[in-house]
Amino acid sequence: MSTYLITGATSFIGMEICRTLQNNGHTVIAVCRDSSKAKDRLPSGIEVMAADMREYARLHEKVKHADIFINLAWAGTGHDCRNTVDIQENNIEYTVDAMHSAHKMGCKVFVEAGSQAEYGTVMTTITEETPCRPFSEYGRAKLAINEKGVEFSESTGMKYVHLRIFSIFGEEDHEWTLVMSCINKMLTGQEIELSSCTQHWNFLYYKDAATQIMKLCEYAMRKDGFLHGIYNIASRDTRILKDFVERMKELTNTSSKICYGKIVPVNIVSLQPDVSKTENATRHYVYTPFDKVVESIIEKEKKKLEKAGKLQYRHAEECGGTSLPLSGNPLHCINSKFLRFILIGILNTVFGVGVYCLMIFIGLPYFIATLISNVLGVLFNFKTTGKFVFENNDNSLIFRFTLCYLFIYVINTGVVKLMLLSGLDEYWAGISATPIVAICSFFMLKRFVYKKK
Repeated sequence: MSTYLITGATSFIGMEICRTLQNNGHTVIAVCRDSSKAKDRLPSGIEVMAADMREYARLHEKVKHADIFINLAWAGTGHDCRNTVDIQENNIEYTVDAMHSAHKMGCKVFVEAGSQAEYGTVMTTITEETPCRPFSEYGRAKLAINEKGVEFSESTGMKYVHLRIFSIFGEEDHEWTLVMSCINKMLTGQEIELSSCTQHWNFLYYKDAATQIMKLCEYAMRKDGFLHGIYNIASRDTRILKDFVERMKELTNTSSKICYGKIVPVNIVSLQPDVSKTENATRHYVYTPFDKVVESIIEKEKKKLEKAGKLQYRHAEECGGTSLPLSGNPLHCINSKFLRFILIGILNTVFGVGVYCLMIFIGLPYFIATLISNVLGVLFNFKTTGKFVFENNDNSLIFRFTLCYLFIYVINTGVVKLMLLSGLDEYWAGISATPIVAICSFFMLKRFVYKKK
């Protein structure tokens, strides 16, 4: 097991790296500002050291030995300061100080948290060999640190790992980030203004990122002949950004209006990272699905908003004495999916009969009226069952839904036949089969069509 010293330990990713390392048996020394309010949330059993970035040149006086130094500390990461030259130049100075301290305390590996901002605008797949053309002072400073890290590594023999971190997200993320702000606004019914969201994007769960970073450290420690290298920290899940936003919309079941194109960014950022080099080094290929993380964030945010009294409610009829949360589902207050299924089934029956009667009224033959009512009935049933019963608006499920109902038709016919053989007439056979078929239908839809990923 190794001893890790981590600066910026109370950051979003820093906290998780501390937890991951500790859970894997490593010793962790967390460095953070004495004024940090988050230091009390660091895992118990971790040594906490107070030091400002200006003190990094003397860290070796406080820590006699560490094996691996992970530098996450960096000032001016927000949009307001990313182009402030003085702040970014100070970051470079303090990080070089950290490298010298790491070498003096006997570190074998120095890990720097770089950024995808080093690449600039790249509209194709981004590998570690992609030319870097950063458009912000922040990106230029991170790129400069890589150059200095390589130089220091070659002059001292201390191994240097430069992480190019893409878009990390998770339950503990900052409220102003895209995922967190969108989910918050979706749950509270606010209008959301975004860019066109037509560029590619990539999201990586912060716990997966922490695992990647730990395994890269282990790789650098044990790999003979390794001196320095750049590694993309990202996932395999790259999509058009709008697809991610629409998925969040479906998972929150929101009625919020999303206004694409309202924000026009000065520089377009497109994220299409190649993680094959990182995977080859770490042998880590498991990524937490985007949907699973978003569902977890939604549950946490709902509890937080309800506790704060900020979860909006639709001004409508009360249902069972409880107002309806603004989720786009008027049956949201009914916890039982099966009860919602029965209620929606009644609505679907009324719709189907209504369409059939309308077709007969306008003079169509009964067989045409039956065909139209059945086709429209299935489509209507698909939308209402998905939205109001299983809270899933994925239109691609229509094929599975249709196949499921064809099978349900076979079950229905078979049950009626058995009832007829038992001596019931056709009316009572159909009526008796209804609850059996309803139960079968519900569980088939739940298991084979709307199953959770």
